[in-house]
Amino acid sequence: MKKLIFIAALALVLIAAVGCDISKKGNVVATVNGQVITSDELDAEMDNIPSQYKMFMMNAEGKKRILDSMITRELVIQEADKEGLTKNPEIQAKIKEYEDEMKRDIETQIISLKKQLEKLSDTAKKEVLINEVLKNKDYKDVQVSDKEIQDGYSQYVKSAKAQDPNAQVKPLSAVKDQVKLSVAREKWLDALKATAKININENELGAPPMTNEGANLKLLESNNGKQALPKSNALNAGNKQTGDTTTNK
Repeated sequence: MKKLIFIAALALVLIAAVGCDISKKGNVVATVNGQVITSDELDAEMDNIPSQYKMFMMNAEGKKRILDSMITRELVIQEADKEGLTKNPEIQAKIKEYEDEMKRDIETQIISLKKQLEKLSDTAKKEVLINEVLKNKDYKDVQVSDKEIQDGYSQYVKSAKAQDPNAQVKPLSAVKDQVKLSVAREKWLDALKATAKININENELGAPPMTNEGANLKLLESNNGKQALPKSNALNAGNKQTGDTTTNK
């Protein structure tokens, strides 16, 4: 059981080492039984934090948490050294296997990024045009009932709570205009599709026919990997214009 824990720890260190500078540059941030952790290494760890979490970690408390994680990994690795695991041929084979797997994953990501780069100009053009149209439409001709507003708000609350159970959602009275705008936008998109001549070759998709909702999501989906919000979270699409409607504790 201990060996399995050590193997897992070695894998974690390999993951953390991707993109990190192992030359020990920078000021000393901490020492762990004489092993130095530098400011460059800590900065590299901070850079590896996923973008959606980075804003919550780019402070003194966040750095302390990341440093604590680095210290824990270093301690476990030192235990692995004591157990002789790093010199064990079986463990070395597992490390190499995992390294190759990580390399394949990174190469796949690079290929995807290269494809995105090739289409960058077209992607930028489409995103800006779509955003401008949706942002500048007044939707005055779109009729939105009170029930549709209530339903839209209920779906939004449900989605917000699913993403973050601790989210504090503002009351409908405070965001009614945003909800109405979001519902109107979706209805306008549905009407736009209904009057268009659209032919879809389902054989090429290998999937059930796409609904209006699915088509709208595809319309709003950007080519750089950022996906549009579902209808249940459509209120967020209007937050760029009118401000967020949720706060966190």
